[in-house]
Amino acid sequence: MTKTLADIQTEILPAAKMLRTSPEETIDGAFAKTKSSHEAIFVFGDNEEFLGLTSPSYALFRRRYPYQTKVKTCIVSPPHVTLHTPLPQIADFMVATGIYALPVFEGGTIRGVINARDMLKAACEDPALFEEIVRATNPEKPVTAPQGTSLVKVYELLRQKK
Repeated sequence: MTKTLADIQTEILPAAKMLRTSPEETIDGAFAKTKSSHEAIFVFGDNEEFLGLTSPSYALFRRRYPYQTKVKTCIVSPPHVTLHTPLPQIADFMVATGIYALPVFEGGTIRGVINARDMLKAACEDPALFEEIVRATNPEKPVTAPQGTSLVKVYELLRQKK
């Protein structure tokens, strides 16, 4: 039986803990609030309307936006995660986008945030859940280079593989 977010709902962080920004802020200002490249910044417009989210990993490394870009240019619409969303589906979206925190909706509002670290912690306590998440996610194949490869060649390889 597939586990859902309801099975680990104690891991949901309160909505007050999410990092927030406006769509008009530049990404350098917004990302200065983060502690890691995979941390999500939640974007809210006028009247506290949730517009989506972004992260340094997505905007700078995957999409390569310049630092002066407005946040509204690099907003991602997250999946509609509720307590009934299967955990493997949540993990798959996190892996696919490199954004490791997602809003959890209840009704039409954001109830809180689920992040990859807390999901992993719950999965480590439940071997069957861990196995289920591993089977359901499709991580990208890592880029490798032989030991002793120069930094210039590694950088070149990473740019080619995007």
